[in-house]
Amino acid sequence: MKEFYLEKMPQWYRDFTKYDVVLSDDIDGLVSTSILKYVKNWDTKYFYDFQDIYVSSDTYFKENKSATRVWADVAFVLQNEMTFDNHVSRKSSSDWTNELCINPNLLSDISQNNYYDKYCGSTALLIWSIYNLPLPETEEGKMLLLAIDTSFKGYYANTRFRARNKFYLCDMFGFPELYEVEQHHTQQEFYDIIAKYNLSTKTRLVNGKLETDLELKTISELLGIPVELPEHEFVIWRSFEKKKGNTQNLKSVKDIKNVVTLAWTGKTYAMYSITKTKR
Repeated sequence: MKEFYLEKMPQWYRDFTKYDVVLSDDIDGLVSTSILKYVKNWDTKYFYDFQDIYVSSDTYFKENKSATRVWADVAFVLQNEMTFDNHVSRKSSSDWTNELCINPNLLSDISQNNYYDKYCGSTALLIWSIYNLPLPETEEGKMLLLAIDTSFKGYYANTRFRARNKFYLCDMFGFPELYEVEQHHTQQEFYDIIAKYNLSTKTRLVNGKLETDLELKTISELLGIPVELPEHEFVIWRSFEKKKGNTQNLKSVKDIKNVVTLAWTGKTYAMYSITKTKR
């Protein structure tokens, strides 16, 4: 990532503290947490499927969990907690902001008001750029990296989105090579990569253990980093209620009672979770 943007971000990402990471339920969350394990040796201690959050047994009774917790690929807006995120989660530029959130949309002052200038890419690619990891060696590996969370899609949408795609890849992240990969391939070729490696599959919890249908060994070889699920067991900690709503009359994300996570999925609609029970 370009130094200008690194200096604008919350600086906790440089910490030597061994934080506990929250894994979300898709390929973006899995690669994001795998990067953090590979670079920082931060272990995945939570699993969040946007309805329930599970925790490892050794973390369940830990006091002040929020001080050592890092959310990966989650738009956490309840309070100031460390998170890497790629979503739009503000109504306007003056709306409440999680000050510990690292997000390209915050770095470029994106909110619902200028929604179509947003970052259309993965959290994994964001973290990849922050820690300056070498790009995958092969063309297919680079395509796979761009296929996570359809980071390639903006290039093929229209002139405006192509310009934004170039801005984030080249001007913010410093990955002109990835922009060149998009120029050499069709959109369908990227969707073929998604299908070939089953990238739309969800991580799931079965009898306390995390499982996936992804070929993790192959994906690891293509990306050049170990992509792995944690092996320890998880137990339920808290539950939430998933909702979707029209946000035209919303003044601030804080107007949603008990909101935990929120992401605009369209100009006027947002997906969000609210507190349901506490265990």
